[in-house]
Amino acid sequence: MISAIILAAGESKRMGKNKFLLPWGKKKMLAQTLEVYLAAPVAETILVLGYEADRIMAEISPLPPKTVINPSYKEGLSSSIRCGLLAVHQETKGILIALGDQPGIDRKVVNALLSAFQKSFPRQNIFVPTWAGRRGHPVILSRKFFGDIQKLKGDVGAREILRRNEEEIFEVQVETEAILWDIDTREDYLRYRPREGN
Repeated sequence: MISAIILAAGESKRMGKNKFLLPWGKKKMLAQTLEVYLAAPVAETILVLGYEADRIMAEISPLPPKTVINPSYKEGLSSSIRCGLLAVHQETKGILIALGDQPGIDRKVVNALLSAFQKSFPRQNIFVPTWAGRRGHPVILSRKFFGDIQKLKGDVGAREILRRNEEEIFEVQVETEAILWDIDTREDYLRYRPREGN
């Protein structure tokens, strides 16, 4: 059993407006991201909101049955991961941590990670996608690291856990560069957004 946690609680300060509600093709960015995970073979999908949560819930559909609000979202990404972890099913074997501003991630990436987990857990406990030798997102962490996740602080994700546990990492090669980018600035958005007809 894997629980997917989608992080979309940030203030989008570098964008200057709520990036999760920006157009992405015929959808909005967060809706495009959610579509992939809601269709993935995971036990549950948990969406973590914070900044403008009411507005997002009003404008994005469908939402996962488990949509939680992080009251401490100003403390950074780690607070949202902890918030999501509190909502996972008690029997889950691991969490797939995904970023709400990575609408370029497709089902092939998610399925490749889940397949690697199924084949290599518990020999390996961290699963990371790679493209051209570079690591990206989303990542899977087994429940072995849930205690470490609860201790995370600041605006960093699971990077510190990966740094301290290199021997636990299983790299999964994928075919898309989208694992390397997220949408933080207007320049990012203009560079990566789908063009008309895509």
